[in-house]
Amino acid sequence: MRLPSLMPRCTLHPGVLQLLALLFCVLLLFPTAMATSESCTEDKGSAACWLKKGDDALFKGSLQEAVDCFESATRIDGENASAWRGKGQAYLLMGRYKMAELCFNLALKWEPQIPGIWLEDAKASELAGDWRRAEKSYDKALSLDKSLAEAWMGRGNASMEKGDYGDAINRYANASRLSESTKAKAQATAGMIKALLSLGQAGLYDHKFESSLSISNSVLALDPANIQAQKLKGTALTHLGRSEEAHSCFNLALAANPTDQEAKEGKALALVGQGHEILKKGDITRARELFEEASRLNPRSEEAVAGLVDALTQEGNSLLNRSLFSEAIESYETALVLLPNNLPAEAGKKRASALMNVGRNRSESGNASGITKKDMSAGEHDFNYYLLQGLSLSRNGSYSRALESFNKSLELGGKSAEAWLYKGVALWRLGRSRDAVVCLNKALEINQSSSEAWAWKGRIQETAGRYKMAELCFYSALRLDGGNSTLYASLAGVQQSQGDSDGALHSYDMAEKLDGNNTPATLNKGLLLLQQKSYEDAMNCFNRVLQKDPENIAALSGNGDALYALQRYDQALSYYEAAVRRNPSDNKSIMGKAQSLYALQDYGASAQAFWQALQIEPKSQQSLLGRGDALLKMQNYASAIDSFEKVIALDPKNIRALEGEGDALQMQGQKDKALQYYERVLSLNPNSIRALMGKGDVLSDQKNLSGAMEAYERVISLNASNIQALLGKGDLLLRKNAPEKALPYFKKVLAIDPGRIGALLGEANAYFAQADYRSALQSYEAALALQKNNTDAWTGKGDALLRLQDLKGAMQCYESAQHIDPRNPNALSGAGDLQREKGNYSGALQLYNRSINNDPGNARSYRGMADVRSSLGEYSQSLQLYDKSLNLKPEDKDALMGKGLALVGLGNSSGALQCFERILEGDPTNYAALSNRGSLLALSGRLGEARESLEEACKANTVSEEVWYNLAMVYYILGSYGQSVDAYRNATSLAPEDAQAWLGLGMAQNQTGKPEEALQSFRKAIQLQPENTIALYCAGLALVATNQTKEAQSAFDRVLQLDPQNSYAIYSSNLTRTSLKGV
Repeated sequence: MRLPSLMPRCTLHPGVLQLLALLFCVLLLFPTAMATSESCTEDKGSAACWLKKGDDALFKGSLQEAVDCFESATRIDGENASAWRGKGQAYLLMGRYKMAELCFNLALKWEPQIPGIWLEDAKASELAGDWRRAEKSYDKALSLDKSLAEAWMGRGNASMEKGDYGDAINRYANASRLSESTKAKAQATAGMIKALLSLGQAGLYDHKFESSLSISNSVLALDPANIQAQKLKGTALTHLGRSEEAHSCFNLALAANPTDQEAKEGKALALVGQGHEILKKGDITRARELFEEASRLNPRSEEAVAGLVDALTQEGNSLLNRSLFSEAIESYETALVLLPNNLPAEAGKKRASALMNVGRNRSESGNASGITKKDMSAGEHDFNYYLLQGLSLSRNGSYSRALESFNKSLELGGKSAEAWLYKGVALWRLGRSRDAVVCLNKALEINQSSSEAWAWKGRIQETAGRYKMAELCFYSALRLDGGNSTLYASLAGVQQSQGDSDGALHSYDMAEKLDGNNTPATLNKGLLLLQQKSYEDAMNCFNRVLQKDPENIAALSGNGDALYALQRYDQALSYYEAAVRRNPSDNKSIMGKAQSLYALQDYGASAQAFWQALQIEPKSQQSLLGRGDALLKMQNYASAIDSFEKVIALDPKNIRALEGEGDALQMQGQKDKALQYYERVLSLNPNSIRALMGKGDVLSDQKNLSGAMEAYERVISLNASNIQALLGKGDLLLRKNAPEKALPYFKKVLAIDPGRIGALLGEANAYFAQADYRSALQSYEAALALQKNNTDAWTGKGDALLRLQDLKGAMQCYESAQHIDPRNPNALSGAGDLQREKGNYSGALQLYNRSINNDPGNARSYRGMADVRSSLGEYSQSLQLYDKSLNLKPEDKDALMGKGLALVGLGNSSGALQCFERILEGDPTNYAALSNRGSLLALSGRLGEARESLEEACKANTVSEEVWYNLAMVYYILGSYGQSVDAYRNATSLAPEDAQAWLGLGMAQNQTGKPEEALQSFRKAIQLQPENTIALYCAGLALVATNQTKEAQSAFDRVLQLDPQNSYAIYSSNLTRTSLKGV
């Protein structure tokens, strides 16, 4: 505020004419209907006219034209639901789904009972990926009209997205029932089939095979040619042991698509089951054919290989019983090629070889009959018989009975190293590791050169955790069998367990060198390199495995792990998905897939993958936590809380779950409860950054700024580069009116991450708060260069341009923000400020009211309305509005300043002083508050305090003409005329067009005894305001003082022409005239 003049002064602001001229230019550049280039000829001011043009443009497919027309309609009638709906439909067709959502939301504000708008809003949300919002809108549409087939269809899609397949089936069934067109019915049926198949697949994961079979039959009733249903049915039948029926299902699938790998794998598994059924019946040849066919369909099927080995071994046993030793050996050897170290095949081969040698010896000794019946049926007296019997029993898992056979073999055979070896293995299988080692030691006493015994002893010691002893055993085995690749791989395993990574890598290298096809060694080497974070080398190993075995799950998953660690999430995802296709129950790969999707910000798919993992391991804390985090990102807070609470029930001290629940509760608005969870975390781990940040955010929302500051500062002490904490502290300092302290924190964030939008906006706001509008403008523009749809940046830029008096640029910025978000309260209030600046008070009030309707907590709009009322002289009304603004934002300096000036207008100087003092408490160098405080103190007669306050104001802002003017007046009243002259000179140099400043300067100069200088200043004032009677009168006095009496008489006469009743001029004129007569 400016002190009243010592004499009456002109109140016309010198900038009014320029402002009116600028306003005229703005109106020329921005006509009312500027949203479209073509005028509405029927009725330019009619919303209905624009609505019709918009509908026509929409029908023609001219989408941008439609948007422009509907926009014009909403400008005329902001409550026209049809216009907002039409605009939303156009945006929907343009693929701008978020904008469509906003428009439909506005349409629903005015017409909430129209189900079609809810349906369109749901479709926009669905296409935008916001399934939670879509679900709510579909439900609202159905609550208004249950016959909407499209809404039932959309609701089914939403249920599918969250994995509620049973609900989705019911929704699709309703859609199908209500659909009138064939195409719509087909779509609904397709949705129902998809839901049924998903439910059936989930049943497989949950081992509910009868349920999955029933579901597959339901699908086939709807669509007899459905391949997925055939495969689902075949898989269910396979697990139910009905292999022959399963075989038929997969045949149908393959008839439709002979290259369907999933069908091939399913058929292979069915053939394996069928083969085992036939093998039990004794038809070895047929069983072998089935196993071989399964292997051809799926060359990597371990089940098919194991089945074929069983068939070959039984074939060998059958040939052995018929004394066909060479044929039996051939069968056993074929089995061993497929599955090395298979004990029954090895034992059968040894038995056949031994009996063949017996026959050969007898033939050489003259016994023409060869092998006798006694040789073949030695029974209880033949230790080899019991040895073979024990091996066969071991193969079937009957280790107790096998142990009896091995004991009988030892009773008959005495010192058989082989029998002691296999007895040891059987004991180990029965969990008797100590007895097993004793037996293996017996075997080694008999035959120190048994590398197999050393190897088994090493394996047993390894499982017992005695890794050093196991290592020594494997070394002993390798001394006897140095070319055994498997032994080197086993040695590497125990070395790795002892932390000898270098030794393990060397052993894996040896295993690969000896046998380039030793896939397990290559794989385990890759896993070790993965642990060592040698990701590229690890992938090299996994890729070598995949060259030989393209569907090796561990290698696929290992590649996924390495790529995930390298943050190549999309590539990692492809490997995890390949592993899951190979084995849908591979929980590790499912988890990798879920985590990759989360890293790729596909939170819906991530939550679904975590859900699949939970079907396999329902109590997996890792899966529950991952699903909770994904749901949190999807803003599905209730479901996220459910996941976190399940973890807490399993582990009440699980910090990550407590943190997650705190975050979810905070986002739900349950601040106090969230704070309790953060405190629980901090009692367990005082250095939890996530909990400290959550606590800081909650306390900040609760306006506990000191508590929030303490939390953020604790995070920064733990991690000086924590961006969120630096931003949080910067924002708090801004809220505490300390922008100069906030600015370095935003700059530090930008030094770490130059593209951080929040930091750029914080920096801009800090500059703005310090009235450095050009720097603020640069920061807002930098933010927009990175994120052109950021409404905060557009409104901030508009505010900066408004302060820089670029009204046209400011308007364009506010309109850009409203184009992105028509309900944005800050853009509306900014536009209101601009209209107020123009003097368009009614337009400003309309914009402020719209802003408050959209956001009742918008303090800026209340302050703007108060400023308007104050400008209109309605000070009492303005005070109520200032108080509303300050209730929402207690430290708003602009609102405090406005309230203080309004109180001045009401004559309440003490109340006004309190407002200015409050500003100065938080901002001691606020020149406007210092100036106004000084002016009020001067008016109250407290001139000494006034001088001090105004001097401080001049130090804070040396370029404010008003402050220098007020200080000059106080100096003058105090009699400090020389200082008054200096202050007035500053004022006139800053505002040469201010006649009152020149007048004051002349009066001060006159008091210093320099009438000539005073006369020059008065003449400057008269030049600026020729009819200023005070300046004319003072000039007359100065002319008298400089002995220019005639000129003085002319000046007094001019005053009396303008003001005939001016008593001072009458008196001075008479004195001058008398003086002239005397002359």
